[in-house]
Amino acid sequence: MSLFSYGLSAPPHKFWVWVFNDGEAGDDVAVEMFTRGTCGFFWALAALAFAFVTGNWAGMIGYILFMTFANAFIGGTVEDVEVSERLVGACVALALLV
Repeated sequence: MSLFSYGLSAPPHKFWVWVFNDGEAGDDVAVEMFTRGTCGFFWALAALAFAFVTGNWAGMIGYILFMTFANAFIGGTVEDVEVSERLVGACVALALLV
């Protein structure tokens, strides 16, 4: 899981800092949005187990898209850490819909 975290020293954050050549201190909104979107995408893949069991592949695709864009939006717009973490947790919990 630490491979797909969004801290300043996490691999996804370092990758997007390299791509944008900015935001190493967590102060670039685009870097933060892309980092969080990347994490959301990979976190959503954990719900593949539900899709295999239920056959709900359309739901799985929707969940991947939702997690990617919702996490990017939350990461780029919500500055309160507690609110951000609660919103991301709620997004992850929606895996039950798959």
